[in-house]
Amino acid sequence: MSAYLHYSLKLVFIIMLLFYLCKIAASDILCGKIKNIHILRILEISAAYFAIIVFCKLAGIYVFPATFPWIQGYFLFLAVSAAISIALWRISVWPAGDSKLHIAVSAAAPLVILNNSLTFNLQFNLLDRKSVV
Repeated sequence: MSAYLHYSLKLVFIIMLLFYLCKIAASDILCGKIKNIHILRILEISAAYFAIIVFCKLAGIYVFPATFPWIQGYFLFLAVSAAISIALWRISVWPAGDSKLHIAVSAAAPLVILNNSLTFNLQFNLLDRKSVV
């Protein structure tokens, strides 16, 4: 049951994320601008999904395979990513909209790839192949 809930919530998150990323791409191509409201929506969706993950972990509901060191690493990754993005904007490598988009996508990307079982399966398959060879 919890695996179905995990993948259902993740699928809804990915669909909403792709919807706003497509809106951003269309706006950037047609108008040459990235609207702040779309970036704000990505940040809101990411924050809500992150809050669900933390709530489930604190409530003892095993829906998401995240551990608390992962949660701390998430904030560290987001801070480093935001610092790099702002630095690239300040030295005029990126425009402000691209910098904000990078920060929003950096907030969403770790949530999309959150699945420890996938990592375990990949490691197991690699170990299995090494033992065969």
